[in-house]
Amino acid sequence: MTSTAINASLEVVPPSSAGLDARALDNLKSWIERDVEAGRTHGAIVLVARRGKVALFESIGSSDVKKDRAARPDDLYCTMSLGKSLTAAAVLALIDRGLLTFDSRIAEFLPEFGTRGKDKVTVYHLLTHSGGVYSGWLAPGRSTMDSPKDIDLWPYVEKVCAQSLEFRPGGRVYYSPFAGYYLLGAVIEKVVGKRFRDALKELVLDPVGLVDTTCGLPVDEPRRVPLRMAERTAGVINMDMQERLNTILDETVDSPAGLLFTSAADMYRFTEALRLRGQATNRRLFSKAIAEYAYRVHTGDKSNEFWDFNKEMAGIAEFPANFSLGGGYSRGVGHYLNPCGLTASPNSFSGLGSGSTHVMFDPDRELTLVFLSGGLYVGLAHIQRCQILSDLALAAVID
Repeated sequence: MTSTAINASLEVVPPSSAGLDARALDNLKSWIERDVEAGRTHGAIVLVARRGKVALFESIGSSDVKKDRAARPDDLYCTMSLGKSLTAAAVLALIDRGLLTFDSRIAEFLPEFGTRGKDKVTVYHLLTHSGGVYSGWLAPGRSTMDSPKDIDLWPYVEKVCAQSLEFRPGGRVYYSPFAGYYLLGAVIEKVVGKRFRDALKELVLDPVGLVDTTCGLPVDEPRRVPLRMAERTAGVINMDMQERLNTILDETVDSPAGLLFTSAADMYRFTEALRLRGQATNRRLFSKAIAEYAYRVHTGDKSNEFWDFNKEMAGIAEFPANFSLGGGYSRGVGHYLNPCGLTASPNSFSGLGSGSTHVMFDPDRELTLVFLSGGLYVGLAHIQRCQILSDLALAAVID
């Protein structure tokens, strides 16, 4: 079931040389294998590194069960909402250059947005899902997705600008799957003066040296991993819509809220740049000062109300949202569900995508984890899985 995946551009070293325990890494790999055997996912790529040394890089199971295609180290996975971490990095880079501030109002750049009570929504609000903007998955007024334009940046933004707020900015936290980060993508376009994909390349992809990460991808690209549901329990996720993306998410789509495509090697390089507080492969992504401010908890003890139904259905105890400004979650302090892992240090960070993707870095333990899977697992079950994977990776740290 398992094959060793060695990317030519990433040297894999013995675990001990990275300060990691080989048996603990085997436990992590075995856990994912059992997850595949139980049908909770179809396959995955997992990578663990410490102090910039990759000690585990494995492909497990299948990347397309319908075609009996084995997972490969160079597979291209849809990021799902993990793509928000890339968009957030672009926003942070602009703030670091003085071209934007956390308190900049969205209506300064998108005057059409500043109607129906939305004029006070800021960049900070959107980064922390506390702006009260539209919280639906499909574009307002849509009941299905029929073409790429239904998920492309500007057609979506135009519909969101016509909506009223769902709550007062800053008063609550409610995850916005698309609208908040689509608005941030539109702001990035206005500030840089380029299409979002070109601005992202300039601000993030090129500095970090990401060669496989793109906005959209041809539907017939042979390295593309299709979105398949591995678990179909009803929940807050529209499962049919997830698989519909296989036919309409093509190379024309710009989706700042996710739905980019990437490889495990690219996600390792990106997460390493975050762990190193903005120090990237080719040039600095943003300053250490911005990184230390952004990648910590910014939503206090507020919960993410998006999960209220799922928590009750699954019998999961209340837990704080712990949104950072980096397009994902910080660990914080306390015993509660968190994708960084219960044993992670307080300023650890996790970016993740619906049912399938997860990255984590722990700055104190100097550890980086990447998990990209084929076979989506809905709702909070994926966050529970990410917590376990993070803790298993952290258990490998020796010193």
